[in-house]
Amino acid sequence: MMTMISYAVFDWEKGKVVHVHVDPAGLETSHEEILQLVDPRRGRALGVVQMPREGLETKAVRVVDGQLSPADEEGGFGAAGGGGGTVEPAVERRYEPRRPNGDASA
Repeated sequence: MMTMISYAVFDWEKGKVVHVHVDPAGLETSHEEILQLVDPRRGRALGVVQMPREGLETKAVRVVDGQLSPADEEGGFGAAGGGGGTVEPAVERRYEPRRPNGDASA
């Protein structure tokens, strides 16, 4: 089983978590690299904090003094806080084996 490490990306001004980034253990992605993925133009003052390995309750959290704390209200940017199921349409999945050269044809 692969171990994963989660990071919360948060807004420095309000403490709201705006993104959760997950990496396989051992990849050692820097906080700077995570911020580059989340906000390439660096238009917002964002920070990164590693989430606890034991996980969190399924409640809204925010960052206060560099630590995750329960939030007074739920919300977030983008899909954060969305709970209405998947937004991906239900389609049949089809996977084809690929040859070593990347060709999927027979």
